[in-house]
Amino acid sequence: MICNWRRWIDGSRGAALRDLKNLKWIVLGFFCVAPLFGVGQPDAGVTMVVESTGPRADRVEGHFIVAASSRNVWEVLTDYDHMTQFVPSLSQSKIIEHRPHGVLLRQKARAHVWMFSRTLKVLLDVTEYPMSGILFEDTAHQDFAVYKGTWKITAAGKDLEVDYHLETTRTFAAPDVLVRKALRKNAKHLLSDVRAEILRRMKSNG
Repeated sequence: MICNWRRWIDGSRGAALRDLKNLKWIVLGFFCVAPLFGVGQPDAGVTMVVESTGPRADRVEGHFIVAASSRNVWEVLTDYDHMTQFVPSLSQSKIIEHRPHGVLLRQKARAHVWMFSRTLKVLLDVTEYPMSGILFEDTAHQDFAVYKGTWKITAAGKDLEVDYHLETTRTFAAPDVLVRKALRKNAKHLLSDVRAEILRRMKSNG
């Protein structure tokens, strides 16, 4: 049974979490430590699509392939307190509270594209399913009325395919064309940073 991630994104979080328990393969969600704007070098293996879903609202879909184990990926994606070391756009990533099934995570990132510059802040309610999935949602609603999503990974032959999904509705005014361009370009940088860190750790571990 495939977890209906769209149901969770659209608001039925409980139903999606119940679906998640029935997964027959590895599905990995990510807390969207995913800052909107990364600064690394884009990877040719990363694809990204951004589309408008309404006034000041966008959906981001991205993915990459990596030759790694689920544990390798999990260790990188849940290394919350050290995210700033391998995701350059993050200026803060700090666990505020450990919870029975996840964490409360504060993150801050600097967004910059052409004349647009802003520090973006989120307070993420992170729900973990070890080695299976992570869901995330902003609870502060300071810069975003909606900021929630998932990452998931599935087998792709001997490799893993990592898929990223994010829904945002921003509270601040900015030209849509600039925001969408930045989302597409810089979320791709973010995925590259994550992928590169997974491979770096695998190499250092022999």
